[in-house]
Amino acid sequence: MIESHKEPKLTVSYDASVDVLYVTLLPAPCDGWLLERGVQIEYSALDGTACGLTVFGYNRHQWPDCPNNLANIGAKHLNLKPEHLNREIRAAVGNQMRCQAT
Repeated sequence: MIESHKEPKLTVSYDASVDVLYVTLLPAPCDGWLLERGVQIEYSALDGTACGLTVFGYNRHQWPDCPNNLANIGAKHLNLKPEHLNREIRAAVGNQMRCQAT
């Protein structure tokens, strides 16, 4: 029997009413670890695997001004390509991104 390996599904959403960006890689009960500028890395409460991140105060912390920095932080912890995460964040927040930092 051949086993297939499914890639986890990345979902990214932005709730403008509370200025929070949600990035979910593995839906699971989780605990979080607060990093910098409102970024919380979430880990599975079951096995400690990084399963997502939440960005509190996305605009307040000026993440639209430096999207590559946010993508690099998230990608490092979630084992993703920064370009992929950046693209998904941009799609979720639409024109909230004001510039492309390098």
